[in-house]
Amino acid sequence: MSASSAPRPLRAALGGREIHATWRSRAVAGPAPSGVRPLRRSEPPPRPHGDAATFLEDVVAGLSKTPKSLPAKYMFDDVGARLFACLTSQSDHPLAKNERAILEPHAADIAETLGERIQLVDLACGDGSRAELLASALRSPARVVLVDRLAGAAVRASSVLAARHGDLPVVAIDAHSPWGTRLPACASASRTVAYLPSSIIGELEPRDARTELAQLAGSCGRDGALLVGLDLKRDAKGLEAAYSDRASVSASLGLNLLARINRELRGGFQLAAFDHRAVYDAAKGRVEMQLVSKRWQWAAVHNQWFNFGAGETVTTMVAYKYTIEWFSAVAAAAGWKLDRVFLAPDRTYALVLLRT
Repeated sequence: MSASSAPRPLRAALGGREIHATWRSRAVAGPAPSGVRPLRRSEPPPRPHGDAATFLEDVVAGLSKTPKSLPAKYMFDDVGARLFACLTSQSDHPLAKNERAILEPHAADIAETLGERIQLVDLACGDGSRAELLASALRSPARVVLVDRLAGAAVRASSVLAARHGDLPVVAIDAHSPWGTRLPACASASRTVAYLPSSIIGELEPRDARTELAQLAGSCGRDGALLVGLDLKRDAKGLEAAYSDRASVSASLGLNLLARINRELRGGFQLAAFDHRAVYDAAKGRVEMQLVSKRWQWAAVHNQWFNFGAGETVTTMVAYKYTIEWFSAVAAAAGWKLDRVFLAPDRTYALVLLRT
């Protein structure tokens, strides 16, 4: 399958590159080049090393489970991160819209609560507009730190922010994941305040969120604070629609993970043989993004084969939806105290302020 047959958002993000690769072991006719030994049918391809070896182990482990799954963290290569940024900006995906619906009327109130000379750390800065909105309301901010998993995004956002606010120190950090990012110390700051949008906190199982929030409490230090966006529980139909957007960006995001396996792990997935589906699991309180096999098929990963039945699903990503009470309990177990809650006008989104 070539880029021309992929959904439009994935095709655009890939810049027209081939997104399907099939590996076949075969004997090579003629003499081998010096120092190169041809692969024969009985020989597996060379095993990857380093990060690629971990990628392979995680993919094989996920596809060996029942039901099958793939680790969501591998969705966010450069192409996947661009697609996710595109998804959250879609008009039928409510996160960015609800986020601004809270920040714009409450920025001054939030700034007053946080006090002066703070170091603001946006752990998923995107285009930097959220950090700029908050920074503009803060009293004498000590510094703004922008972090993003899309390579170059934090640098671009910091350049814009620095140009508009020439006297504001700005630091940019590229990170594969916002979790575990080492927050830089700032001697002139009264406290460090981190910002986590709901798209980040929702990706983690609640027990993992508790662990990461505890580590973040240590990073923010004494008198630290955390602003967390929460996409709140509501009707299943609206939640599922948000992850099945009309522009097919959600579908492209899942298919790009298969394309990455093809590119980097000698995969043999036929992307056209999978559909996208978003399902809200009310018992677990989360939306599951799934790839659904259209037919009975086999697919290779490196030199291992996996069978997919017609209609069988592979979960590629989850997005937990919280209530204020549930999240408050998770945060409290991680050492945070709930301070303030700001609600969007339709009460489907909240911004909560936590303190150590």
